[in-house]
Amino acid sequence: MIRSGALIVATIAALALVLLAAPAPARASNGCGPAGFGFLVPDRPFGFDFTAPCERHDDCYTAPWSERAASRADAKFDCDTGFLADLDDACLQAAVAGARHVDLCLRLALDYHRAVRSWLGELAYARAQIRL
Repeated sequence: MIRSGALIVATIAALALVLLAAPAPARASNGCGPAGFGFLVPDRPFGFDFTAPCERHDDCYTAPWSERAASRADAKFDCDTGFLADLDDACLQAAVAGARHVDLCLRLALDYHRAVRSWLGELAYARAQIRL
């Protein structure tokens, strides 16, 4: 069985190959993953619903950084930190609703967060900010 981290790493590698040639990012939320390639990053990995956290993260990335923080880096960090908190909340809500394997959900949340903190997340943030 492939570990969730290995699956996310493989997905990120595939994104790296197509992201530079990707269409311009959408101005509105589009769920998890970059505009046009969201199918590579599922909104509901293993049944855990990350749609709302991903959409809030998209909205954060498209907001002008100068409206969010004193520096571009701080603004992106705030977006990414909020994303992890939202993902963790989604996992905890799933636990309250009776979902099993919440530990898997929390590991997936960390994997999604690592992806946005990587150079791919930096590229996505830069593209979103250019379009402003």
